Order: sequence, then C-alpha cells, then structure tokens
Amino acid sequence: MVPGQRTAAVLSILGIAACIAVANWQPGTYGRRRKGRRRLRIRGLPNTGNTCWMNAVMMLVAGSATFPNELRQALQGESRRRYRSRFTRLFDHALRCVSDDPLADPLTVYDEFRQQCPRFARFQEQDAHEFFVVLMEMYDVFRAEADPSTGMVVAVDIGNHPRPAVNPFSFVLQSSLSFDECAHESDVLLSSEVALSIPVPRGDSHSLMDCLEAFTASELVEGVRCDQCNKTGLRARKRTRFARYPSALVLHINRRVSQIEVNASFVEFPVHLDLCRTSLSHYPGRRYALQAVMVASHHGRAGGHFTVFRRGIPPDHGAWYDISDDLVRECTLQSVLSARAYMLLYEQCCA
Repeated sequence: MVPGQRTAAVLSILGIAACIAVANWQPGTYGRRRKGRRRLRIRGLPNTGNTCWMNAVMMLVAGSATFPNELRQALQGESRRRYRSRFTRLFDHALRCVSDDPLADPLTVYDEFRQQCPRFARFQEQDAHEFFVVLMEMYDVFRAEADPSTGMVVAVDIGNHPRPAVNPFSFVLQSSLSFDECAHESDVLLSSEVALSIPVPRGDSHSLMDCLEAFTASELVEGVRCDQCNKTGLRARKRTRFARYPSALVLHINRRVSQIEVNASFVEFPVHLDLCRTSLSHYPGRRYALQAVMVASHHGRAGGHFTVFRRGIPPDHGAWYDISDDLVRECTLQSVLSARAYMLLYEQCCA
C-alpha cells in the first residue's frame, strides 16, 4: 500500500472511531436532570453543512454490536504493532475530544475524509449507501495492510469450513447457472459485498422477504456458453444465493428510478429476519434481529434528508430512538416499523 492509501485508510478508521464514539457517548452528570425522566443514552451528530448522509451512516454503523468490537480488535495484535503508535494516538485523541465535549463537532474528521475522497464534498448532497460502501472498502484496506493474513478475504473456500470474514458486514454471494440443454450446473461467480442492494417492485407495498426471494429467484439468461460442453448461445437459469453470511447484515432498499424519481412503495420489514430460504442448499440460514433503520426523505430537485431509527444501548436495548442529526427522540417500535426504509441493519442472533 502506498503512503497516500495508508493515510486514507487510517483517516477513514479515525472517522469511524470518532463518530461512533460520539454516537455511543453516554452522558455523565452535566446539567440538572428532571426527576422521573429517563436520560437518553444516545447522542446525535451535528450537521456541519449538508452532512446528514454521513451522520446517518455513522449512526447506522454505531448501531452494530459487532463492528465496534472489531474496531477495538483492530488496535490490538502483534501483527499490527507497527500501526499502534499512530493509530492509537489518533483514536485516543478522538475519544478525549468526545469526552471533554459531548457535542464535539466532527467537522475536522469530515474534512480529512473529504480530502481523501473529494467526491464526498461536505456541502453537497450525497448518497448514504454509496458512502457506507466506500467507508467499508477503506476500512478493509486498512485491515489488509495491518494484517494480510485476515484482511480483504474475497476468494474464500465455500466448503465445509468457510473462513469467517474480518469485516462483520462482509458476506459472499454465489451465482450459479443451470443449462436447459445439457442439464449442467455451474457455479460461475463469487462476489464479496458489505451491503445487499435489493430492488423494489412498483406497487403500494411489499414485504422484505418477498423482495429478498425475488432477488434470489432464478432468472432466464440467453446466449450463454457452457463450460462443460463448450456450446455457445445456450439458454440458462441464473440464481444468486448467500454462500457466506455476515455477522451484521446491511440491506439497501434500492428505490432509485431516475435522477429525480424514487419508488415510494412501502416495504414491510420484520423485527426478526430468517434467511433460510436465501441460502445455498448445503448451508443453513441465519436469523437476524433488527438494530437500525435509515430513512431517506426525498424532495425532488430540492434534495432530501437522511434520518435513522436505532435501538437503545444496553441495558436500554428495548427502547428505540428517532435520530435526525443532533436531534434524538425516543419513539415506539410501531413508528420504526412504519418507516419507509432506505437501509436496514440486522444483527445475527443465532445460527
């Protein structure tokens, strides 16, 4: 990795660390607490110039229980000792800033990230899903440089003992082809992803499971060459399934129709998600619990706004909060489930 890439990777992790620290900051004894009122345990992030998309992604990431643990593990280990001095110092500085000022402005962190990724300009509207993917790619670059034996695992063994992903958001999709003429079945593609983008059909409402099953259903493709009989121009059926599941599953509800038009169909999503029907036949599915929901309010050419619903921090895990930048309000689960989701975060709860 060249020095510029290394700097970008470190700065990206610093951005995650600082903003997760702000998002998960638990208030101390400042101010006077009203009797009988429960104190909120989650703080929002100030909007420093059309940065709601970045704030929403940081809140979504902070809603994961596994990623912050992985982030702390990234600071440890003999193979990463050469990074500990610089990175630990930056991480410690971010945490001390948050501790000294609970409403610490993440402007510096944002500007440092913007220097490495100019297309994510602070005063321009951006797509939260795209930013999440880029952020995780930069994180994987850092992990691969710090520990080549575990970072950026893409070509994994899909066998009896698949290697676990380092990034808790990482999963592997396997696409297979079944040929009608020669009855040959071929596993043609493995792809490593950090967010599953699901198209939404037109209509009033759909269930998330219906959208997932439509994504993994077989589709007819024409003009394909069979790698067994070498015939070309064949008809085949293509199917995509999970070959490896993530610890934390991020689903992107792809609503984009055109540059200014979005699909406003309601997608009903469950509190508990069972993916058994989206797995390869020889791999069991996974059960996940809902942790956070991102909502994108589009206003045509005028832009839009990103907000997040998120579970409370243990022991307040049963509560839900509606977060819009630095405004945090407790809400009901029904409010969460009624939202028109743009991104969903699920955490694995059992195998």
